[in-house]
Amino acid sequence: MQTYTIKPTSAEEYFTAFPAQASKIHGETTYNDLPQLRAVLYHNAASVHSSLGGGAHGHLSMIMHPTTYATLSPTAWQDPPVPPAQVQMPNNAPTQIQIAAAHHGHTLAVKARQEFLNLDRALTRVIIEAVEPLYLKPFHQPHIGLMGQTVRDIMTKLIDAYGHILPQELQRNQDQLSKPYDATTEPFQVLIDRFEEARTFAADGDLLP
Repeated sequence: MQTYTIKPTSAEEYFTAFPAQASKIHGETTYNDLPQLRAVLYHNAASVHSSLGGGAHGHLSMIMHPTTYATLSPTAWQDPPVPPAQVQMPNNAPTQIQIAAAHHGHTLAVKARQEFLNLDRALTRVIIEAVEPLYLKPFHQPHIGLMGQTVRDIMTKLIDAYGHILPQELQRNQDQLSKPYDATTEPFQVLIDRFEEARTFAADGDLLP
């Protein structure tokens, strides 16, 4: 019987292939630092192909707020499921072809799940490289550090801990939304970018419904 061995892409391979690396944040992390860090994570996650979440945005929704991702794709993201520990065989005396197909399907499922975890570790490393250890230490778990936490978990904790939105920043966001738009001199993309920035800001401030 033929066996299938498909080596998953490692966290190191993902990290070294990322198209963007975050700038080092010196001193305490602030809200102004976090959108730049998250933009790098978005870019890197989106650069890795996936057929999930509509298939057009790579692994972007591993990090992006679901409400924001819904503006890009009507298909919600689902993490690759944890495959069963053993190959699930068809009932009623399966043929050699069915057995081989079951093994192949299980191998692919294991590979997909492992690559998902490895990509998450590589994206987490981007955060570790950017944020000084002192400001990540509050999120460490005893003995295992940041292990067991997803990159989305860590970014959410960073925003909760250091992403305090000040009244003047709220006003700036409101001013940005109210800023006149001249369709005769400005590309429509300018208006789209303005609203996307405001929406992201609202998600960070827990202002979305």
